[in-house]
Amino acid sequence: MSLPFKSTTSDDSLPSHYGWPKSSSLKSTYRNPSVYDDDNSKGYKNTRLARFSRFLQRYRLALLLTGILYLLYLYNSFHSTKTEDDASIPVVDAPIDLSMFDDSESLPLKDASQFNHNYPPFMSVHKLSESQRRRVWGSRAKAVQRAFSHGWDAYVEKAWGSDILNPVSGKGEITIGLGLTIVDSLDTAWIMNKTIFDKGFGWIKKEDGLFRNSIQAREVNVMDTTANVLGGLLGAYHVSKELSLLKAAVKVADRLLPAFDHGIPVATIDLNSGKRDEKRDNHLSTAAALSLQLEFKYLTHITNDPKYWNAVQKATELLFRHPKDKTARFNHLVPSHMDATKIELKNANFGHLAKQYLLSKEGEPFFLDQYRLSFHKGIKKHLLMRSSPSNFLFIREIVGPFEKGSKRDRMDSSVCKLSATLAQLATRGRRVPLKTNGRKRLLTGQDMEELYIAEELAGTCYEMYHQTLTGLAPNAVTWNSPRDGEAVRASKGVERTLAKFKNLHKSLGHNPMHMITSVPVALESVKHVEDGKVNSDFVVERGDSFSALTPEAVEAFFVLYRVTGDDKYREWGWRVFRSIEQWAKVSNGGYVGVIDVNQVPTEKIDKMNNALLGQTLKYLYLMFSDSTLLPLEQTVFNSASHPLPTFPIRDNLKKKLIWLH
Repeated sequence: MSLPFKSTTSDDSLPSHYGWPKSSSLKSTYRNPSVYDDDNSKGYKNTRLARFSRFLQRYRLALLLTGILYLLYLYNSFHSTKTEDDASIPVVDAPIDLSMFDDSESLPLKDASQFNHNYPPFMSVHKLSESQRRRVWGSRAKAVQRAFSHGWDAYVEKAWGSDILNPVSGKGEITIGLGLTIVDSLDTAWIMNKTIFDKGFGWIKKEDGLFRNSIQAREVNVMDTTANVLGGLLGAYHVSKELSLLKAAVKVADRLLPAFDHGIPVATIDLNSGKRDEKRDNHLSTAAALSLQLEFKYLTHITNDPKYWNAVQKATELLFRHPKDKTARFNHLVPSHMDATKIELKNANFGHLAKQYLLSKEGEPFFLDQYRLSFHKGIKKHLLMRSSPSNFLFIREIVGPFEKGSKRDRMDSSVCKLSATLAQLATRGRRVPLKTNGRKRLLTGQDMEELYIAEELAGTCYEMYHQTLTGLAPNAVTWNSPRDGEAVRASKGVERTLAKFKNLHKSLGHNPMHMITSVPVALESVKHVEDGKVNSDFVVERGDSFSALTPEAVEAFFVLYRVTGDDKYREWGWRVFRSIEQWAKVSNGGYVGVIDVNQVPTEKIDKMNNALLGQTLKYLYLMFSDSTLLPLEQTVFNSASHPLPTFPIRDNLKKKLIWLH
């Protein structure tokens, strides 16, 4: 390519101070200095050092001013950070008394009026080293172990072999005659205290241990027995690999199978005879019909017997496939109750489907599709609301027939399980970054939206504890809603924006569910509620004020801590535990329920709920312990919080199983 000028200077005539090579082969590659370099035309040297020196001299004042301004900026930034942060984040230069973060051994406080004014500080506002943080959480995990032993020892002393302990009267109570507290607590005991596990396992291992009261006619609730007893035995077998537990599980499952003769299981059955009372009310909660599958499907996996899988799969088939999807006219909301003989649907609610998808290592996509239809086309459209004045996201109820039923801003504490399910499904149990930009690399837009809603719902569930006098959540609350009868606008905005994203990616020839890279969520600011502010956003109706120390919110905190690593969920869990120690602990052994969470001093319910030892304390201990203990990527917890391992469906079984497509 020719130069834009004609060179008239020979290579030999170039002055030596230009420093250019004399080689004739390079002659045409250099520009004429007389045209392009004013300095050189004045006789200046063209070395890098010379050019840099001239640059400094020419722009010295501008450079000096820039440097001064930059130094002022650094000074102001450092000064503002120090003054703002140091007030809230004390610098720990010397060893700190870590007991300030764990006051569990001093609970219950003698002066109960001081309880809500003496919360331990959140560790996130202290600059603790990693080793200090581990020590604090280790101390808190040990506090949960002590609580478990406190309840268990009282049960052993006063109610051994009974189903539950009544701590105040010091007596045991038989409800189903299967040693419910023992069976329900076994996997928790294996995790926390092997000595306690050995004692409970020894009781079951006896030849007639589990059915020692079989002479009595025992009509049991099918859902509770499946979740707590069958699930408890399978969970304990999973963690311990004790074959005696598997044999006991098979015996219980075989006695429950007649409940599925009509496809949809009946509500109760006689465990001795396997007979159903046809004259009794056969209405069963849909949550029961769609959560019983986990235990029976896992049992098929470990026994290689398809009868368990197929029995429970028929219930799902009848609901969604025979003769058509019965949930479609309810916008894919699953009714709360069904009749086992007539298969009629009454009232609208949400059924559990996602965990079946996770249990089979994503081998049954039908359940994922149906779950997301229920959530995105049903719950988001009709039930998602925000509270007043703090703007907390909550899920309301539809009472009565779906088309004509009334909508109430009441939220049962069991709804908090949805937060845990959403979070585990969105992440598949993996740890994801806290910030949205980091999540984009790992999650689809729909996954990110579900995780966001899970986080918001968990915050709402925490407020159900935070805004009561005792720090314990009631059975249900009725939220103050700013828009009577109108679903939250945020959810509608989500649907509209999500549709735009889908259409965009369809036009580009992409799969929209995998290509959406940002979350189309209408974010709304949630106000902070100060400690001690009672019933700011809700009222507790008479009949809903009691607390049975159930685990739903704690399960949500546990799952969200595992998948996000955000310590605020652990701190929330610790506050819940402190409230249990303060208001539910019986000094001479055991724990009780509370009649009214907004009454201090509290009135006691003389019953130690088996869910406390078997479920609530389990989640708290796992939350405060290392995340490698029962990793969420490989574990699904059933409706009674018993851990079941995920598994691929073996090829030799596939042809023998009922499938839904």
